[in-house]
Amino acid sequence: MEYPSLDKPKAGAIRFNTDSSQMEIYDGNQWTGVLSGLTPTLQTGGTRGLFHGFFNDSATNRTVDYVQVTTTGNAIDFGDMNSNAQFYGGATSSRIRSYYMGGQNMGGSHSNQIQYFTMSSTGDGTDYGDLDTSVTYQNAGASNGTRGLSAGGGYTGGSNTNVIEYFVLTTSGSGKNFGDLTAAQFSGAGSVCSKTRSIFTSNASASASNYKYMDYVQTATLGNASDFGDQSTGFGHHTSGIASNAVRGVLVSGYVAPSKVNTVEYITMATLGDSVDFGDLTSVRMNTSCAASSTRLVVSNGRTDGPGYVNTIDYHEIMTTGNFHDFGDSTVGSDMRPGASNGHGGL
Repeated sequence: MEYPSLDKPKAGAIRFNTDSSQMEIYDGNQWTGVLSGLTPTLQTGGTRGLFHGFFNDSATNRTVDYVQVTTTGNAIDFGDMNSNAQFYGGATSSRIRSYYMGGQNMGGSHSNQIQYFTMSSTGDGTDYGDLDTSVTYQNAGASNGTRGLSAGGGYTGGSNTNVIEYFVLTTSGSGKNFGDLTAAQFSGAGSVCSKTRSIFTSNASASASNYKYMDYVQTATLGNASDFGDQSTGFGHHTSGIASNAVRGVLVSGYVAPSKVNTVEYITMATLGDSVDFGDLTSVRMNTSCAASSTRLVVSNGRTDGPGYVNTIDYHEIMTTGNFHDFGDSTVGSDMRPGASNGHGGL
């Protein structure tokens, strides 16, 4: 009598993936995630991207904007930050909420607050808990849908930090130690996420030109980051426009001393290796913000050498390459507005 191979499950078999903390079903060829009712289409009529707070020298507003990533058009006011911590923070998200972490208050003090916004509605931020330390100058946010990460940041206790913290997205509470990046990060490190990995780009101190390396961690575990590869350009400090679907991570512009750039690169997250040229934004600028669906990347705001802070929004399809296209305008001209969506690659 011939017995079926234990290595090949039957179509319809169910398992729990301990790496991604998700239920999966075997479709006859591969394991794939079990779709739940918590999809962007049911929640918000398609993937919704939020851009949190802003900085434009006056720093007098706590505005949060949103866009429907799968369409085009101008951003719409979502609500306000729930305190005066309104710029330089990091962000991440689940299917249900976006989370804004840390940041700088009016007057220059640093914040360790985590606040959240419910994606399916509009309104002001609600207190979630606190990071273990106060971080500003853009810590990088990441998530796998159940766990949120905050990595790096500037001016923690007067210096840059390499600390990674984690928190559970479905509850309230404080950040806990996850491990360390390979080096302390300053001013706008970004991240891309698959269901299993969080990948963090490097950046530079104000006096350095190019740091090109990238780190990664297994999001559902604990431990120090490992080397992923190098950025082809090396965006230097003030890189913040980075997002992904479940396959490809896209790294958007920044500052390559002595100039701002409109360069866009991409990586394949399931492998290790260097980034590859993707195309260009519609204008040269740094400190952009990103949100992604499973197919499209939206890039909002930034700072240029000409008019200064802009309200430009660009977009491109993630799985193709080429130059970006005009999407619409945000409600404010600004930079340093960390983005998050309920359809990014880690969900």
